[in-house]
Amino acid sequence: MSMLNQNPIVVFGAGSYGTALALNFHLSKKNVVLLPGRKHEADKLISSKKNDAYLPGVPLGNLTIAQEYSSLSRASVVLLVVPTKAFSDVVPAIAPYLNKETPLIICAKGILPAQPFLLSEYIASKLDNPIGVWSGPHFAKEAAQQVFSALTLACKDKVLCADLIHHLSTKSMRLYGTTDAISVQLAGSLKNVVAIACGIARGLGYGENTIAAIITRGLSEIKRLTIAMGGKADTLLGLCGVGDLTLTCNSLSSRNTSLGFAIAKGKKVEDILDDLNSVAEGYYTTKSAYCLKQQHNVRMPIVQFVYDILYQKLDLNHAMQCLLSHHETWEYA
Repeated sequence: MSMLNQNPIVVFGAGSYGTALALNFHLSKKNVVLLPGRKHEADKLISSKKNDAYLPGVPLGNLTIAQEYSSLSRASVVLLVVPTKAFSDVVPAIAPYLNKETPLIICAKGILPAQPFLLSEYIASKLDNPIGVWSGPHFAKEAAQQVFSALTLACKDKVLCADLIHHLSTKSMRLYGTTDAISVQLAGSLKNVVAIACGIARGLGYGENTIAAIITRGLSEIKRLTIAMGGKADTLLGLCGVGDLTLTCNSLSSRNTSLGFAIAKGKKVEDILDDLNSVAEGYYTTKSAYCLKQQHNVRMPIVQFVYDILYQKLDLNHAMQCLLSHHETWEYA
């Protein structure tokens, strides 16, 4: 018997992905509520029945939009679809409205800048709620259009994970479960750093061979840090690892790949970030990944490369040549 009740799925966060997930649930006849972080955002969505700021051209129809955090108290499950850097504000803000048994599903793909680095550990230090992690190769617009996708849901509790998969899966979103929340979070976050490197390579005129090399070596870097932090390498061969990495790194629809591409074309990082409607998580994750690399003494030359470009302002061509010519960097491991 399912541990979940018939109360609504509450999607907290009305950016592109949060809106897309809520719309997918709604079109799939799920009981769902979209809860923006601010009341004025909710008012705008209710009046316009669209979210042109983040998901242009996609009508919301009669999707239920909540205006008050009190809607969280009725949730069967809450999906937290806000940027990583917002969690320190969001978690304390929603805590008074949550029932302790309500599962919280992390949909952000980032790493905090200090311990606890993982969002699951941060939430666990503040709340007693069950925690899950949602990840996978999934672009927001395709989710809203109900294009078939397969994703990963990680929970420590296998029974809860199975119940959540049944509760949250739709015809166009198939969920696969794992108990390895560490690997799922690291893979989902670090792939954005690798994507920035791929974007830079594309912008500098490198071809598909180079991109394939960076993706493959990036996976090795993710594996090394994952193992060092207690995750499982086999998890990375699934949707949350190889699947998400290849989707993100091979498409300029990815905010992080397009960030790297724009940098290579001579645009200033600050200007690119200002122009983005949504957050490019890889920019912030790079600094956190660099800290983890140092802390665990893990060899991560692509992370080092992106960190040097974003935060040390190294010359792009010189940095890329150093990355690709470092023989020790490119052995099989």
